[in-house]
Amino acid sequence: MSLRTNRPGRGESEDDLLKFQEEFLKSKKSDEQSVPSAACVYNAEGNESVLKGKRKSEPVNTNKESSDELTNDSTRSKLRTFETTKPKSKYKNESQPLYEVPVKGDQDLLNEKGAPLSTFLTQIVERDTRNINVGLPQQSVNPFPTVSKRDTSFKKDVSSKKRSIFAQQLQKNTDKLDIEMKDVNRPRKKTGFQPSQIIKGSGLSVSFAEKEQKQIHEENAAKLAEMTEADILEEQKKLMGSLDPKMLSFLRKKPKEPESQVLQENLNEKHKVSFDTPKEKKFNQDDLPIKTEEDWVGMDDIEYDKLEWMKELPPIKTDSGLGKQARFDLNGDFIPADKDIPLNQGLHHHGDEPQRAGYTLEELFHLSRSSNIPQRCLVLNVLAKIILRAKQGLYADNIQTSILPTVLQAGVVFLFRWALDDSSESVQMAAINTLYSLLCCPHDEVAMETVCCWYQGLIQPCLPGVDQEIDDSDEEKPQESDDEMARRDLVLALINRMMILPRLKYLLMEKRLSAPSLVQILQIFTRLSQHSQSAAYQILHCPGLMKYIFSEFLPTTWTPIEDEVQIKIVRGYPVPEALKLIVSLCKNGKNMAAILISTYNLQDIIQRYIAIPPKDLQLPETLSYNLQKQCYMLYFRDLQLPETISYNLQKQCYIIWKVCLSYGLMDELYLNMYSVIVEKIRIIHQNIINNKYNNYMVISTLESVLHVASITLPHSKFISQEEVMEVEEEESGINEPMINWSNITGLYQPIIQCLQHTLQYIGNHYQFQREDLSMITCLTNYIAGYYEKIKHQVGYNAVETLQTIERLSSDVLIPFWKSLGFHSILSNISQYSNLLSDSIKHDERTESLPDCGGGCLTNNTTLPILQSTSPFGFLTSYLRLVLICCKLHKGMIDQMIPMIVNNEDMISYMRNICQVKTSTLLLNYFTRFENIFQYQLIKLSSLKECNEMKVYHHVSLQLLIRLQYGDEYIIHDLLSFIVFSSQYLSEYRTTDESLQSMADLQLTDVKKLKSATQEEVTLVTKQLIETARNNLLSGSIRNVYLTLFSGKEKVSAKSRARFGNNPTQIDNLVTNKIDNILPQDWMFLPLVELYNQSSLKGSHFQDHMPVENIRMVSTVLQWIYLLECERLEILRSITISIKLSRIMCVFLAGNDLFLERCIRSYLAALLREYSKPVLLQQIDFTLAIPGLLSFYDLYQSLLEQYGAVSFGDSVFCSYILIPLQQHHSINYRQSLWSEHLDALRAVIISTDELLLPIERFLEPDESDISLIQIYWVQLTQLIQPVRNPLLYLIAVHHINRFLYYTQDHQHQTFRHTLWSWVKGLKSESLKKAVIFYKKYNQDCEYSMEIYTDLPSNRQLVYNEYINN
Repeated sequence: MSLRTNRPGRGESEDDLLKFQEEFLKSKKSDEQSVPSAACVYNAEGNESVLKGKRKSEPVNTNKESSDELTNDSTRSKLRTFETTKPKSKYKNESQPLYEVPVKGDQDLLNEKGAPLSTFLTQIVERDTRNINVGLPQQSVNPFPTVSKRDTSFKKDVSSKKRSIFAQQLQKNTDKLDIEMKDVNRPRKKTGFQPSQIIKGSGLSVSFAEKEQKQIHEENAAKLAEMTEADILEEQKKLMGSLDPKMLSFLRKKPKEPESQVLQENLNEKHKVSFDTPKEKKFNQDDLPIKTEEDWVGMDDIEYDKLEWMKELPPIKTDSGLGKQARFDLNGDFIPADKDIPLNQGLHHHGDEPQRAGYTLEELFHLSRSSNIPQRCLVLNVLAKIILRAKQGLYADNIQTSILPTVLQAGVVFLFRWALDDSSESVQMAAINTLYSLLCCPHDEVAMETVCCWYQGLIQPCLPGVDQEIDDSDEEKPQESDDEMARRDLVLALINRMMILPRLKYLLMEKRLSAPSLVQILQIFTRLSQHSQSAAYQILHCPGLMKYIFSEFLPTTWTPIEDEVQIKIVRGYPVPEALKLIVSLCKNGKNMAAILISTYNLQDIIQRYIAIPPKDLQLPETLSYNLQKQCYMLYFRDLQLPETISYNLQKQCYIIWKVCLSYGLMDELYLNMYSVIVEKIRIIHQNIINNKYNNYMVISTLESVLHVASITLPHSKFISQEEVMEVEEEESGINEPMINWSNITGLYQPIIQCLQHTLQYIGNHYQFQREDLSMITCLTNYIAGYYEKIKHQVGYNAVETLQTIERLSSDVLIPFWKSLGFHSILSNISQYSNLLSDSIKHDERTESLPDCGGGCLTNNTTLPILQSTSPFGFLTSYLRLVLICCKLHKGMIDQMIPMIVNNEDMISYMRNICQVKTSTLLLNYFTRFENIFQYQLIKLSSLKECNEMKVYHHVSLQLLIRLQYGDEYIIHDLLSFIVFSSQYLSEYRTTDESLQSMADLQLTDVKKLKSATQEEVTLVTKQLIETARNNLLSGSIRNVYLTLFSGKEKVSAKSRARFGNNPTQIDNLVTNKIDNILPQDWMFLPLVELYNQSSLKGSHFQDHMPVENIRMVSTVLQWIYLLECERLEILRSITISIKLSRIMCVFLAGNDLFLERCIRSYLAALLREYSKPVLLQQIDFTLAIPGLLSFYDLYQSLLEQYGAVSFGDSVFCSYILIPLQQHHSINYRQSLWSEHLDALRAVIISTDELLLPIERFLEPDESDISLIQIYWVQLTQLIQPVRNPLLYLIAVHHINRFLYYTQDHQHQTFRHTLWSWVKGLKSESLKKAVIFYKKYNQDCEYSMEIYTDLPSNRQLVYNEYINN
């Protein structure tokens, strides 16, 4: 092609483009004269490519068929596949065939049709050529045929670009010939029979062809006239089925012949059938969405299907959109199904629903594999926004299916991981953004910073996924795949399998990414470190990572930045997110904090950032907002971002310093910065006077300094040498602190003044304007910590301390409690409660990627306890201060405790807590701070009795099952001093409770049972409660439950050290996971532990049960019975099935344990409580029971134990009978009556001793014939009315009801057989009982009332079967 043609430019118009097109075509014609050296031509016969041109002479192997095979040239020429391939040029290669000729032989083609060659030959008929006229060739004057000449008057058509004059003239002559042929073949007026223009009938007869053809036609017409429409359609179907599908499609494409029209006119109207086939849709110019022009390039062949998308969109349906896939715009916002969005927004595409704007998740996943880099980046960013909004709960009202579990199930993490390895930095940054949105939760980060100044606010939970199930079998299992590990624990899979740490380190250090991407990498590292201590250890020891972070993102010197300059580079400047990573690493262990301090000079960096006022750090005020806005890519209106990066830097530095001080580290920094700290306290005091409450982290950090300074040395004359060795062993992990108590005593006076002024202001103004209580919380915590540690200091002056406490109480604490502002705080406490909140929690959580739950509410709502005006942090610190002061000064108890524990707002809040059955935020991590507040309030109630002791005890029992990992100290303290305290379980009931107990009093309240030793046991509720109370007062019940922590002393000690702020014993500030420590049925746990112990030790342990174990079982049953009688609301949350399964462990733990009088009485008493009609209806053994694979297996073990050691004990037997009630599964009844005959023989309980209603075993009537047959077999062979009165009654009752039940027509054969068995009975007493049984009557013999004479209806049935 010539290179002289210019290419069109950007500013050319449409006319210029047409001009360039003409020049291009002219230049192309001039180049057509050049002939290529070779051309590739497709050889259809040999199915090979050969070269045309210089290599034409080379031989080509065509692999023709051998000549000895039978061939048929005519057949070969006609057997063609009508699938054409358009040649590149009409005259370029005339030798190329128009159709593809099959390469197979005729024999193969015939065999493929299913007919042998002999069948084909027998169908050959000789033509009749007797009367054919043979004509001689026409004579011609010229010796050769006339040569066609070109018409000189013919003018070339300009519109035809690529056709010669000869080709155009030939086409013109062909068109004339077609017109003449159409005139000849035009159908004339139809009169009578008209012969076919295709079938001539020459094969039938040459002389009488037309006559034979007419005769055949008349026969066909007569047959069609006799056939019905259904017959015609059936024959048509057969005909089409016998034809070749290709031939049938070819015939359907040909135009309809006149014969079909004649045929339809000759048919009767009644039997008229249409043979028309659906025609292909034809398009014209009006059907196109645009009007084409002849000059358009590439529009010679119009592809109508590809132009469909240019038409107008169909209208949007106005339905609700339920069941349809959710669609999102490019900002990640949900698009309703009926929302009409303009086309110019670019959200419409050629998907399944073109009228709906937006993209589905499936379409986004498909586009993420695009080869177009901008498109791939766009999709990744959209997915990031969708995931981030889903975690905020913004889709909860519109989308039914949770998005986060769905995308994780689809493997989105692998998509992001692959994008990290892309060569394009744009794709890498988009992948980092999506990975950040998936892993990180900004709400959790803000929430942790909010509570860091609260009591126990530094504790951080580990966030692991689901633990891998450990199989004890010897079979080797294949290694867990990456996908399986990602579904179980996503962060663990990223670290161990996908090598995310070196990948992110490479992107951070080697790539020149944007500032938001670098900050997001730091935040991803922070989230990975929160997974577990091992993950934090890997991040800390990742080669070169921490060194690069300290040098580039935590420098001590940097170039000042102007406020107006847009930040684009973060390397070389302090980044708060890097400090957040350091905070997370320090919380994971004391050793990690020590490494950061010694290796990377963390103390010098902290001193550099906090020693200078924020305005002198020479950092822009807008840097933080702009940077983080680009990083998070979400709306920060609810995240309470700091206004300046300097303030954020110093806040993170104070948190790091506070964490290190919790271990006893970095205490030297206090001495180095003492003058700076004093100046900051002076500024804080001045601001408080002006009612400005900021920079509260300074006071919070000084509280940690106080705890380090309170560490006392054991070298004193009052301490023994053994105590010195114990204390030295405990404090071996920490060096001698460089500060002491004298270094912080000077701070007490200014801080107490700040506290007094702040409480006065809040007490007078909080009812008018709610303030942030962070400053007052830090001040109160400092004073509480001061008085908590002062009594352990050398030179402690008790008299002076008591005087200061009196002044503090009378001047500050008590007046504030009586103020209107504090009353306003207490009156709104329920408003900020997580447990009492009715907020809706979204389901965008997955077990493989847990979080703290800071953003678990729908519509991006903040948790109630984390709101800016939440009082829980301050109230906890205030109650803690009062508790410490009352412990130091016993005289303040009567002045302060009654006004707190009897406060109407407090009592109302605690009563509301008692009524809470379930809460959506029960397992939320930040509910832990509300639990701590309740613990402090309960501890105050233990110092002095009040009128609502039952309410406080109820809350303490609820608190036990709500406490999370890390709160082991609270559980131990509650069990030691609160739960089993006699002052909370009053001996006397109130008037209402007494009346209720009298109303519930039944005749069965006093029961006399006989054990296997024939010893009578009387069940009197008052006596049983009295015995339980005596053991409660003696402390035996408490000691039993405290043994639950016998193997958890180390964990409890760590928790006690955290709550006591003892730096010498704190190793880390993380907890295992977010979950409750004790289950709801914790009061049954000693029974389960004893059963597991006896199962491991074997029968010898069961036969010789130690005395302490017998005493333990007795006290546990007493405590459970006491709770059932006094605190029934606590046990209502536990199902009756779980309670029964736990008590059944007593029978399995020891062979004769149930025979002990102290145990047997409470087993029977508990069974009486659980056998109330209301509770019996609630028993469902099909529900899952924690710790059991199935209740059926436990029941099988119980039957074996009963048959072996029960000796027919009535209490043991009553527990066996519970699953045998008629409304339970038939499997339990079949198991006893057919599989455990020893246990069946031992069921000797009478109806008088039965603690369950007898009607539960008799109604409804048994309908299973297999069980009826088992009843009959055991009734005639094993069951005796004297030995087994209850079983005898049950079997006779159900057999009698089955015999006389006339409405059942399905089991008549078995009923007839059963009557024959009854007729053949040899025992007349049994026969009489079966036939004449009426109903259960305890006063009659064997508790059965017998008919003297059968009723008429029963007599008819009896006569029908017996007489026949």
